[in-house]
Amino acid sequence: MLTYWITGFGFTVSLLIGAIVTPTDPILTLSVVSGKLAEKNLPGRLRHFLLTEAGSNEGLAYLFVVLPILLMTLRPAEALNRWTVHTLLWEMGFSIVLGSVAGYISGRMLRIAESKGTIDASSYYSYCLALTLLVLGGVKLLKGEGILAVFVAGTIFSMVSTEKERHEEEHVVEGVDRFFMVPIFTLLGLVLPWQEWAKLGWEGLLLAFLILLLHRLPILLFTKSFIPDIRNNRDMLFAGWFGPVGIGAFYYSQVSMRQTGIMEIWPVVSLIVCMSIVLHGITETPFAKLYRKLSPEKSEQNHEKSENHKPEPQKKEYLHITNFGKKF
Repeated sequence: MLTYWITGFGFTVSLLIGAIVTPTDPILTLSVVSGKLAEKNLPGRLRHFLLTEAGSNEGLAYLFVVLPILLMTLRPAEALNRWTVHTLLWEMGFSIVLGSVAGYISGRMLRIAESKGTIDASSYYSYCLALTLLVLGGVKLLKGEGILAVFVAGTIFSMVSTEKERHEEEHVVEGVDRFFMVPIFTLLGLVLPWQEWAKLGWEGLLLAFLILLLHRLPILLFTKSFIPDIRNNRDMLFAGWFGPVGIGAFYYSQVSMRQTGIMEIWPVVSLIVCMSIVLHGITETPFAKLYRKLSPEKSEQNHEKSENHKPEPQKKEYLHITNFGKKF
């Protein structure tokens, strides 16, 4: 609705832009929830929620991006029928099933290999990478939604694997994430539409800021009582703000422009992506420290540390395999 009111685009185009910028980027979210600063200032439940939510809605966003595209390219009745049968039941449903099977089988195979001593820690990264490429490529060849399938496979794989395996995976994948982050966003910077941004003017900046401010907070306000990891308004505000928009929006905008021929989508989406990178990057550290300063959990954590001189490492069940699928 903000796009419709501020830019003057048609309702269907505005709906499409809204769907494109809705998914949270897992790679950018990882920079918020990982590292010593995040571990010191943010509770594990909140970090787990942010990364899990980012991984899941990246694939689920496809469902909402396709609907306005179909409405613009087909008759309404035909569009709804194709969206229900082909997109919802086949592309999404099939991807979930295939991802679940692949994640379960690969997780069981890894546990069996470890129990028999036929695999060591140095092969773990290659194993996860192979699983990602297999699921992503296989589902794409079968006309499914690869990103969603990779997320589901990573979820099931994490449930089947042991805590030791997840802990080993974490350190490897965080380094790989940062390795790929630089070239990906360098390429993004090469295609930024500076002239189109100038035409959008202050209205474009206002639109980008309002979308980043409001695209998560309202829904979290109404659903926080159903989310166990969101326990108070402080959690809701932090999670509501840190929903960075990134590579997923870039991918969906290119798909949308190719299928609809509407080139005006990219200037708006790219402006939102760049503002998200800047604002979330600037506020990441001060907001994390502010969260800890205002959090009553801080005293509880300090009390636990005083009782245990060597605190046990927190369990981290981040679904890093999802991020591999994003990059490839």
